[in-house]
Amino acid sequence: MTRSPDADKMHKALKQIVVPYLRQQGFKGTFPHFRRLTETKIDLLSFQFRIQGGGFFIDLASSTLDGFVDGSGNLVPPNKLNAYYGIFNGTSHRLSPTDSSDYEFIYRPEPGLEDRYLKYAQFASVYYGDDNSKYERIATDVLTLIQEKADNVFKTLIPALRIAPAKTENLSED
Repeated sequence: MTRSPDADKMHKALKQIVVPYLRQQGFKGTFPHFRRLTETKIDLLSFQFRIQGGGFFIDLASSTLDGFVDGSGNLVPPNKLNAYYGIFNGTSHRLSPTDSSDYEFIYRPEPGLEDRYLKYAQFASVYYGDDNSKYERIATDVLTLIQEKADNVFKTLIPALRIAPAKTENLSED
């Protein structure tokens, strides 16, 4: 799927401004999914972009050191994990500058929704304008948010450990 030019600009700004900091903090992975191995767990940070474009979320989760067993009983190894596994297990956190549990960074506001954005301001940061500096401002705000809040959130997260349903065999005697 081809991204829009504004999505490309947003990706580029996050890669230039935020990703170097994540690397300094020990995160590995490829944008938009990052992992940091600690002594007791794996910290996961993912940028989740809206499928229709125009905005993204920052999801944090953690996993046990040996990976994650999905609903089909398949092991997702540590090097393939992302924060979405925590979302499915209910052990994730969406990073927010407010106390909101669901927060979005909107870089392409939809025309006519200004009143809605104002009404739900605690759930989104909306950035207006067409200049390229907008994307750098967003990435800088994201960096500040990660610097100020991410490590404290990671300390509170319970590692995602999803146990697949047991596969039962017919053990009845004939």
